[in-house]
Amino acid sequence: MISGISVSAGVVTVVLSAPSGIAAGDLITVAGASPSKYNGVNFAVRTSIDNGTTLTYVDETAKGAKPGTTGRIELGACGADCGGVDALTGLADSPAFNAIPRSAASNPIVRMVCSVSLQLESVRGDVVTIKVKTASPTGHAVAAANCPWSVGPLPSWIRLQNPALGEGLGPGTVTLQLLPTAALEQAMVEIGGAFIPVHQ
Repeated sequence: MISGISVSAGVVTVVLSAPSGIAAGDLITVAGASPSKYNGVNFAVRTSIDNGTTLTYVDETAKGAKPGTTGRIELGACGADCGGVDALTGLADSPAFNAIPRSAASNPIVRMVCSVSLQLESVRGDVVTIKVKTASPTGHAVAAANCPWSVGPLPSWIRLQNPALGEGLGPGTVTLQLLPTAALEQAMVEIGGAFIPVHQ
């Protein structure tokens, strides 16, 4: 997960919350970042420090963006094997289309575009269960069952119970525990680029 992202003279610096193993020369995707000007695909890493904890790359379109503290980095190249993703780049800022899965092809870093939708399944006491549905565009090379997703940053009063690592592949469920607070709270929870309101 991204803990800090900023741009200076078209060079973006990303600080991750843990070592990523990403090296100089790797191609990466940025998703779920705020401001959204940082989101995009096919960024070539210029420098990698501390085993991929700090990365830099060139993105002229991010010029003028304010620093941010959210988002995620995906290792991957997007080319001819992306099944026409170049025609969908206008959807890059759409929450329903910025979940970027791994391909089942021989090259494990090839990425495709998938969509994620969320549905509140149940609320039992302080436990909320959310159903995650995945889909891939018509004619896409990767089935919805191969679309991965992850849970975005959560406020302090929401604890992730399941899945333990906050990631899933294809349709699944996310279970959250709402911790007691002094006042009623509400938040928009992000999963795979889609959002769902959660409140006490």
